[in-house]
Amino acid sequence: MGEGKGIGLVLAGGGGKGAYQVGVLKVLQEQGLLEDVTAISGASIGAVNAMLYSMNDMERMYQAWNEIDMDTVFDIDLNMLAEKRMYFSRNEMLAMFEKYIDMEKIKADFRDIYVSISRLNETQQPEQVEYRRLEDYDADTIRKILLASTALPVMYEAVEIDGKKYRDGGLLDNEPIQPLYDLGIRQFIVIGMRAGKVLNTEKWPDAQFITIYPSHDLGDLIDGTLNFTGRAKEFRQMLGEKDALRALKTKFHPDDLYIRMEPVLAQNDYNDIMMQLRVNHTYKTMENRVNSNIEKFNNIAKKYENLKNILTICTKKCIIRVSQK
Repeated sequence: MGEGKGIGLVLAGGGGKGAYQVGVLKVLQEQGLLEDVTAISGASIGAVNAMLYSMNDMERMYQAWNEIDMDTVFDIDLNMLAEKRMYFSRNEMLAMFEKYIDMEKIKADFRDIYVSISRLNETQQPEQVEYRRLEDYDADTIRKILLASTALPVMYEAVEIDGKKYRDGGLLDNEPIQPLYDLGIRQFIVIGMRAGKVLNTEKWPDAQFITIYPSHDLGDLIDGTLNFTGRAKEFRQMLGEKDALRALKTKFHPDDLYIRMEPVLAQNDYNDIMMQLRVNHTYKTMENRVNSNIEKFNNIAKKYENLKNILTICTKKCIIRVSQK
C-alpha cells in the first residue's frame, strides 16, 4: 500500500457505539489484516478499545464489553453528591479497566499506542488536542489519560494531568490519524462510528486508507453514545462483523458483483441481524420463564416439604397424646 512503517489502526470515539468496533476488529483479525499493525490510536471509547485490543485476546475484549453496562457508565457516588460534584463516578469504569487491561503489558507492547485528549482553557472549554503515547507514562498516568479521553462533558469531571485539565479526546479529534502519520505511517485502517461518512483525506495526500463505517445509523447521544444495553451492544457487534466483511471484499475485489449489490446486501445483513436478535431475545425470554417456573416449583416443593414436616410432627404429637390417654 505504499511506504511507511507498517499499518496504523485508528479507532474513533462514540461511547456505547464502540461495540461496533469489537465486531470489526474480530473480522480483521480473523482475516489476518492486523498482523502488520505497528501503531494504534484512539479517541474516547476508541482509546479503551485500543487498549483492550492490545491485550491480544479478542475473547477478553468481548468479555469486557459484555461487562460494561448502564451501571458502569451511570455510576452514582453519594460522596460526590454530598460535595455537590454533580457528575457520575468513574469507580465502576476504573474497576473494569483494572480487571481487563494490564497497564504494564500496554507499556511493553511492540506497537505504539496513542490516545487523544482535549486540553481545557481557563473557561473550561476545549482548546487544544494532545496525543499521548502510552508507553511514555507510568500505569497511574495511563489510567488518567484513559479517564480523560473518555470524560464526556456534563457526565464526568475533567481529569487533571500535570496541573492541566482534560476532557474527551473526541471533542477535538475523534479519528486521531495525525499522531500515526507523524510516525511515518502511510497505510491506515480507520474504524469510525458515523454511518455514511466519507473520510476527508486532504491532510494526508500521500496516505492510503481502508475506512469502515456503519452501514446503519448507530443512534444519537441518548440511544447511541449513552446506550450500553445488552441488546444494543449485541446489534452493533454483529453489524460490525457484517460491515467489515463487506468493506474488505469491496476493497480487495473491485470487480466482484458484491460491490454492485452492496446496498441490497447491506439491507439484507441488517434484516438478518434483526432476525437473529429477535430469535436470541425470544430464546432468552423463554429461558427466563422456564427458570422462573423452575424456581416457583422449587419454592412450592419447599413449602410442601415444610408442610409435610409440620404434619408429621403434629401426627406424632397426636399419637403420643392418644397413647397417654
